[in-house]
Amino acid sequence: MRQLIFPLFISIVLTGLGTFPSVKNGLAVGVNDIVAGSIADTTANLASEAKQLIASNDCRACHTMQTRAIGPAYKAIAEKYKDDRSASERLANKIIMGGKGVWGESSMSAHPGLSIPEATLIVNYILSLSADKDSAN
Repeated sequence: MRQLIFPLFISIVLTGLGTFPSVKNGLAVGVNDIVAGSIADTTANLASEAKQLIASNDCRACHTMQTRAIGPAYKAIAEKYKDDRSASERLANKIIMGGKGVWGESSMSAHPGLSIPEATLIVNYILSLSADKDSAN
């Protein structure tokens, strides 16, 4: 029975026909609310993982959230690349390979110990800090 119900549930979620309300803390909750909650939980988990990667590497030696240190602030990076759809891949490679010249004389040290998925997770977290995205939420 489970083999039939789970694909049906996924189909309902994917087509947006989730109209099966349940009650949670006295409030009606539909499938769309559950999916939105799951996405929010996943986003929070990814942000937490990215913050852990930042903390466990030497990122804080050169970067801060708001102000320029040796390298640019995370918020400045997010603003610079907010409309650049290819930035995530390029910046992830820059974290791993290093680079210089984009933000003045300072250079980005290489981090070859990070994998592409780890570097991409860090970049996507930083890019999520754009003021446009903050005002949308």
